[in-house]
Amino acid sequence: MPVFIRAKKQWQNLDYKNYMAKKFREFIDSDELYRKKNAQQLNTEQKKYWSEPNNRKIQSMRTKQYITNHPEYIEELSNNAKMQWSDPR
Repeated sequence: MPVFIRAKKQWQNLDYKNYMAKKFREFIDSDELYRKKNAQQLNTEQKKYWSEPNNRKIQSMRTKQYITNHPEYIEELSNNAKMQWSDPR
């Protein structure tokens, strides 16, 4: 059986998936240097991605479409804002 097929089958097993997630979390929690390098790389890549006007335009269209299809979302945002602004802190 080819490796990629065996790997795909492994990841369909929920026990295996949970085990690997736990081990990855342990690795992340134990390696501060990795966390810093990873955060730096993610920040660099997201800046590069969002600096492209076309990527911003596409996301803007997706957001408009979502709001059009989910008017309850606007109501939820409105309620959250009202709660925040009514808090005197």
